[in-house]
Amino acid sequence: MKDLMELFEVVSEDNYSQDGFNSKIMTEGEVFELAEEILEDYDEGNKDDLDLEGACEVLRRYRGYEVYSLRQSFPAAFE
Repeated sequence: MKDLMELFEVVSEDNYSQDGFNSKIMTEGEVFELAEEILEDYDEGNKDDLDLEGACEVLRRYRGYEVYSLRQSFPAAFE
Protein backbone atom coordinates (compact mmCIF):
# COMPACT_ATOMS: atom_id res chain seq x y z
CA MET A 1 0.00 0.00 0.00
CA LYS A 2 2.96 2.35 0.37
CA ASP A 3 3.11 2.87 -3.38
CA LEU A 4 -0.40 4.36 -3.47
CA MET A 5 -0.86 7.99 -4.37
CA GLU A 6 -0.94 10.34 -1.39
CA LEU A 7 -4.16 12.29 -1.01
CA PHE A 8 -4.66 15.54 0.86
CA GLU A 9 -7.69 17.53 1.92
CA VAL A 10 -7.24 21.25 1.33
CA VAL A 11 -9.68 23.21 3.48
CA SER A 12 -10.66 26.87 3.42
CA GLU A 13 -12.64 28.38 6.26
CA ASP A 14 -13.63 31.22 3.95
CA ASN A 15 -16.95 30.49 2.23
CA TYR A 16 -15.87 32.70 -0.65
CA SER A 17 -12.51 31.14 -1.50
CA GLN A 18 -10.97 32.71 -4.59
CA ASP A 19 -10.23 29.21 -5.90
CA GLY A 20 -13.90 28.23 -5.78
CA PHE A 21 -13.88 25.54 -3.10
CA ASN A 22 -14.15 25.22 0.67
CA SER A 23 -12.79 21.69 0.85
CA LYS A 24 -11.17 19.67 -1.89
CA ILE A 25 -9.34 16.35 -2.09
CA MET A 26 -6.09 16.77 -4.02
CA THR A 27 -3.15 14.63 -4.99
CA GLU A 28 0.34 15.68 -3.98
CA GLY A 29 0.92 16.94 -7.52
CA GLU A 30 -2.21 19.10 -7.40
CA VAL A 31 -1.07 20.61 -4.08
CA PHE A 32 2.24 21.55 -5.74
CA GLU A 33 0.46 22.97 -8.82
CA LEU A 34 -1.81 25.17 -6.71
CA ALA A 35 1.15 26.40 -4.64
CA GLU A 36 3.08 27.22 -7.83
CA GLU A 37 0.08 29.13 -9.25
CA ILE A 38 -0.18 31.14 -6.03
CA LEU A 39 3.54 31.97 -6.12
CA GLU A 40 3.15 33.12 -9.74
CA ASP A 41 0.18 35.31 -8.75
CA TYR A 42 2.26 36.99 -6.05
CA ASP A 43 5.47 36.88 -8.12
CA GLU A 44 7.37 35.44 -5.16
CA GLY A 45 9.57 32.52 -4.31
CA ASN A 46 11.42 29.94 -6.31
CA LYS A 47 8.94 27.29 -7.40
CA ASP A 48 11.74 24.83 -8.15
CA ASP A 49 12.76 24.69 -4.48
CA LEU A 50 9.31 23.75 -3.15
CA ASP A 51 8.97 20.61 -1.10
CA LEU A 52 5.65 19.32 0.24
CA GLU A 53 6.00 21.20 3.52
CA GLY A 54 6.82 24.41 1.65
CA ALA A 55 3.87 23.96 -0.71
CA CYS A 56 1.52 23.53 2.26
CA GLU A 57 2.99 26.65 3.87
CA VAL A 58 2.34 28.65 0.67
CA LEU A 59 -1.31 27.53 0.70
CA ARG A 60 -1.65 28.47 4.37
CA ARG A 61 0.14 31.81 4.21
CA TYR A 62 -1.30 33.22 0.99
CA ARG A 63 -4.79 31.70 0.90
CA GLY A 64 -5.50 30.61 4.49
CA TYR A 65 -5.86 26.94 3.52
CA GLU A 66 -5.10 24.10 5.88
CA VAL A 67 -3.77 20.90 4.31
CA TYR A 68 -4.46 17.52 5.89
CA SER A 69 -2.97 14.19 4.87
CA LEU A 70 -5.81 11.71 4.50
CA ARG A 71 -3.42 8.86 5.32
CA GLN A 72 -2.66 10.48 8.69
CA SER A 73 -6.25 11.57 9.35
CA PHE A 74 -7.81 8.21 8.42
CA PRO A 75 -5.11 5.51 8.77
CA ALA A 76 -7.63 2.64 8.85
CA ALA A 77 -8.69 3.48 5.30
CA PHE A 78 -5.13 2.78 4.08
CA GLU A 79 -4.58 -0.58 5.79
